[in-house]
Amino acid sequence: MSPNESAMSSVSRRKAYRAAIVHSLADPAEVALEASYEYFADGLLLVEDGK
Repeated sequence: MSPNESAMSSVSRRKAYRAAIVHSLADPAEVALEASYEYFADGLLLVEDGK
C-alpha cells in the first residue's frame, strides 16, 4: 500500500442534509405523545462514511 492510499483510507467522507427532522425518543404508548419525539423545523443531519 502506498502512503497516498493509507492517507486516503483515514479520510472520512461527510455529507450534510438540511431538512425538517423528526427524532424518536420513546414509545408513545409508554410516555406522553409530546415526550416521545423531538422535531427540528430546520435541522442538519450529518452522515459520515455512509452511516
